[in-house]
Amino acid sequence: VLVLAWPRLHEAVLDPAGVEPFARAHAGLPAYAYYGQDREANEVMPRAVTGVSEPFMEVLLDGYCPGGGFEGVAMLVDVGGSSGAFLAMIMSRVPTIRQGLNFDLPDVVATAPPISGMAEEVHNI
Repeated sequence: VLVLAWPRLHEAVLDPAGVEPFARAHAGLPAYAYYGQDREANEVMPRAVTGVSEPFMEVLLDGYCPGGGFEGVAMLVDVGGSSGAFLAMIMSRVPTIRQGLNFDLPDVVATAPPISGMAEEVHNI
């Protein structure tokens, strides 16, 4: 269902005030509404996004962390953090970040797995 939105991206770029690509591909139904109605798609989507995004985050952190990009940060909030995977990746590399907040929709964080093996404190809110 997500792939159907990709060919509609150009329309959204040309008409930024219009409907986003996913809704264009699904008769006006936004992604969150669609996934809320389709349990199977709702279970697959977070895994798909994480599987594609984690390698990019690793590369980003390889370049950002050594340069002190998080210098002085003791608490980090990941807005729209879904499973908390990226928050955990950052916190595992930056010892000064002692507390993380994974902020997302209630039904999303309700299914977020606990982040084990970390001395830091992570809250799903």
